[in-house]
Amino acid sequence: MDKKKLTTIVSAVVMVITAIAAFLIVRNIQKNNNPLAGESSRGNCKILECMEQLNGNMSVADINGVIGFEGELKSETELYKTYVWELSEKTSIEAMISQKYGTASIEAEFPSDLRPTGADFSKWDEIQSKLKKGDKITYDEFVSLVGGVQGVLNKVDSSSKTYHWYNSDGGYLFGIFNESGYCTLASGRF
Repeated sequence: MDKKKLTTIVSAVVMVITAIAAFLIVRNIQKNNNPLAGESSRGNCKILECMEQLNGNMSVADINGVIGFEGELKSETELYKTYVWELSEKTSIEAMISQKYGTASIEAEFPSDLRPTGADFSKWDEIQSKLKKGDKITYDEFVSLVGGVQGVLNKVDSSSKTYHWYNSDGGYLFGIFNESGYCTLASGRF
């Protein structure tokens, strides 16, 4: 084998190993910055995994199927039934189901000590400016604007998803994204 081919093969192998190492490092950092990812669950999925599979057009039976056990009826009015699924000692999912329309508003419940931190809110003015001008911001663009940190899917309903981001100073930012995947509202305290 000539020297040029050997150099090319060695370079390709080094690039592949570097790419794999970078991926594993990033994945490890994301897991370490997200305590919810390690939280156990008595259902089919952990809280964040469950939330990603749920939507506001699901019935109680559908939600039970995703989570893996029946929710407990917490309250009932003429308009709504509210169910709760206790996934662990610290986490739960609560769904308020409309009696009339069958649509749901589903929220993740978890204590502040399980909030992932690491978001950077230094570009808040840019986010706010884009929204005021009517510019469309996708979820991926929003993630980029908060330092590349994935949001925590905190709420889903029939027309939107609400993600939360937290920084190490105790601040938070939330963004509501419509069915088309664009941010329609953002606010927070930081």
